[in-house]
Amino acid sequence: MAENDLYSEFEDITNKLSDLSSQLSTLKEQLSKSLEENEELKIENKNLRKHLEKVDDGQKGFDPNDLPSSRLNLEKLYEKGFHVCQ
Repeated sequence: MAENDLYSEFEDITNKLSDLSSQLSTLKEQLSKSLEENEELKIENKNLRKHLEKVDDGQKGFDPNDLPSSRLNLEKLYEKGFHVCQ
């Protein structure tokens, strides 16, 4: 009877090890996917930061909205055909 108990215990441990092995392989796959996604997001983030820097640099140039209202009024008059000489 003791041999049957020993065999039964061995079978239980074998089944538990098999389940743990299955869980480990599932966790490994999930970890691999997460690491891959993380790297893709890092690259995308880097590219977006570069693009944002380019956009910010482009906006540091001339912006017609920064002109005073008197200058904007003169430009509107010029566009309508009224030319003001100095």
